[in-house]
This record gives sequence, structure tokens and C-alpha cells, in this order.
Amino acid sequence: MIAGLALAPLALSSCKDDTPKVDQIVLSDLRLSSFSISSEEHKSLSTMPFSIRNFPTGHSEVFNQQPITFGWSLKKIKLHIKASDPVSKIEVAMGESSEFKEYDAKAVHDLSGSSKLNIRLNLKGGNKSFSHIYKVDIRQYKYNPLAVEWTAAAFLGTPSLGDRANRVFDLGGVKHLFALSTTGMRHYTLASSKGSWREQLDLMPAGSSEQIEQVEQGLSTFYGMDAKGFLYKLEEGQWTKLEQDQPAKALLGVLPARTPKEHDRLALLLAATQGEVQAGQDPLSRYAYGYYEAGRVVRSGYIAPTNFPLTNRTLVRSFSPTAGSRLHLVGVGAERTAWYTTNGKDWQMLSHSTVPGVKYATLVEWSNQFYSIETTNEGMQIWVSTDRGLSWNDAKEVALKGIEVGALARMPVVAWVDEAQEAFFLLQGVSAPSSSAKVWRGVPLKNEF
Repeated sequence: MIAGLALAPLALSSCKDDTPKVDQIVLSDLRLSSFSISSEEHKSLSTMPFSIRNFPTGHSEVFNQQPITFGWSLKKIKLHIKASDPVSKIEVAMGESSEFKEYDAKAVHDLSGSSKLNIRLNLKGGNKSFSHIYKVDIRQYKYNPLAVEWTAAAFLGTPSLGDRANRVFDLGGVKHLFALSTTGMRHYTLASSKGSWREQLDLMPAGSSEQIEQVEQGLSTFYGMDAKGFLYKLEEGQWTKLEQDQPAKALLGVLPARTPKEHDRLALLLAATQGEVQAGQDPLSRYAYGYYEAGRVVRSGYIAPTNFPLTNRTLVRSFSPTAGSRLHLVGVGAERTAWYTTNGKDWQMLSHSTVPGVKYATLVEWSNQFYSIETTNEGMQIWVSTDRGLSWNDAKEVALKGIEVGALARMPVVAWVDEAQEAFFLLQGVSAPSSSAKVWRGVPLKNEF
């Protein structure tokens, strides 16, 4: 698509001499109609779209809005240039050179040193000529898109992290951390990346002997579940027990809303009935899918397979009630599996891979990528998904620059994205109550080109 200047039609004389006169030549006669590149090594480059911006004075511009993948070779590139009639000659100058050569569609160029070039369009009118230059910038990421650089950070009131916290929620711009400790569920809030953590004293219903063990975020509040499988809603610092006709085994998240005014529906795991197991495909399954809506638990009739992330696994779930039109869930334990649901009645597995030795895991979403940060017996590892869990890339050392990897071995961790979307923070838990929790600031480098 050509953006910028509106193009005027070419006015030609009707006499026998078809060569346009100099006073008939306008900028629209010297326009680039298309530009693309190709490479035998990277076939997809031929489909990469380029934007063309025409300007009435000075030079016009050509660039690719989506940069080329980091590390792709640009040594053997062909240029595909088309110009509008009646351009008489197309010339190209590579890099910052002012030496123009006539365009050859078969020529192979080395753009690894500089991905900039100039295109000059020439048009002759009578005994005079006219030219216009397009400056071309072929953008490529400077850094490995998996790269993360870490520095130490500090917050006042940083909580000691229990082993049952793997998410930080964002509600109205405030970060909420729920961590299960020996004394119950602790709730901390952080108003900004320059602020301090503050503990909130959420109260259980009067006379209750139970404690909240699982927490999920709704559209405007939080939902919890106690050890007996009963559900609660957090309202102004008070957990209110919901009406419920049967207990659940796990609270998985809040389903995408079907209408703007719909009340939150909670995705659940339930104890499977004998009939559900017999009708399913996995005779070893002990759980079934369901959801909570308007005071009742709705059973779907579908069982959860044994490789579904259950309560004895480290669960890393969706980050908002609506992730597209799906609720996403990623489980990390003996294996990494990624799942999604649109209705809470059934879940589809996106991917599955064996991940040995993972003790704790936390997940953040940054610039449409999932970062699974996992601690093991040896230290820490980071896996990155660019397709919402369909596939995972081992970031290895490229995502661990600046962080004390060995110090995080077997440590609980939890991560969150800062309010400016410029970085994410990693809260490292403690190995003993007397130890001090540490915070790291990680900056992904993929957006620079």
C-alpha cells in the first residue's frame, strides 16, 4: 500500500511525439509502484510487506514495518523494484554510496554490512530530465528476540515468597501478589514500580476455620477457593463465600465474557464421576472439567486427561480474563503443557514437552511473548513462546545475562511486568525465614532494530 501523497494522473500530449514535455512531468510520474526482496536461504522474505511513502519535496521512503528476524543472513539478496510508467530508468546505490548503477533484477547484493540503499527513478521530458530518490531502510532486529538483560532492583516491603505463589495480578494498575504461607494466604499490593509492597489484611467470613488456598482474577475483583473446594469473592478486604451446590477440586481461572455485562464465570476442575471416566478416553483420570455460574457448578461431562496440569503441578495460568477469546493455561512440572478453553467445558492442548527437574515456575507476557521462568536443582532457565504456548524456545544464556543463576536453584519465583511495559521484575523467594528476598529487573531487547 502506498501511503502519503495523493498521486495525480499523468497528462500526456496527444501529438505524435509521445515523449512527455518537461512541464508535464509531475511527482506522480516518478513513483515507485512496488518494492520487495528475496533470498534463496530465507524464502519468507519474498512475502515481507514494505511501506512506500511518497513526499512532494526531498526524498521518499521505503521500509518494512516488521523487522527481519534476528540472525538471518542478508548476504545474498535480490531486489524487486517496479516503477510507474513512463519512468525511463531505475538506478540503485547501495549503502550510503552516491554511486548509482542501473537496476538489474538478476543481481545479488550483500546487505549484511548495511541494509540501507537509495533508488533513483529517472524520467526524460524533451531535452531535459527529472529524477526522484527513494531512501530504502531494510530493518532487522539488532538483538536475539529471546535476549533479556537483568539488573538488581529493590522495593520496600518486599514479601518473603511462599512456595504456592507463581503469579502477580494486575487490577486497575495495581499489582497484587497472593502467597500461601503456613499462617494462611498473604495478600500484598504494589502501586508502582517505584513504590513499596504493602500487606493487605483480607478477612475470612466470621466463624470460618478455612483459609483461601487458590486465587484467580476476575474482571474487577478476585476469587478464591479453600481446601474443601468452596468458592469466595474478595470485596473491600472481605472474602465472601459464594452460593455453591457442590465443591470443586481446583480453580483454573475466569472464562472470557460472552457479553459485556456478563458476570464472571469460573473455570473449575471437579472430581470425576464413574460415568464420566467410563465415557472418556483416559481411564486413569480423576478429574472432570466444569465451571461456576450464578450459584451453581455446571459439569461439562468431559474428563481432564492425566497430563492436564492438576493441583500437584506448578500452574502458570492466563494473565487476563480474556486472552483473545480464550483462557490460556500453562503447566510446568514433570512436563510443560499449554492448554486453552473458550467455554470451560473442554480444554484443548496446544503443546507438550518434557521438562526435567523444574521446581518452581512463573510466567509473564511481554510484547506478545510468553516467558516461562523456571528454577531447577542447578539454577534457573527461561523458555520463550511467541505463539501463546504452541511452541517453546530455550533461551539458554541469552536470557540470563546479569543474573545470579546458581543462587536461584530450587527457589520459588514470581514475575510481573512493570506499568510502562518496558521490563519485567522477578521476585526471588527465600530459602529460610531469616533470609532477604531479592528482586531482579529484566529488560527484553527484541524491540530494537
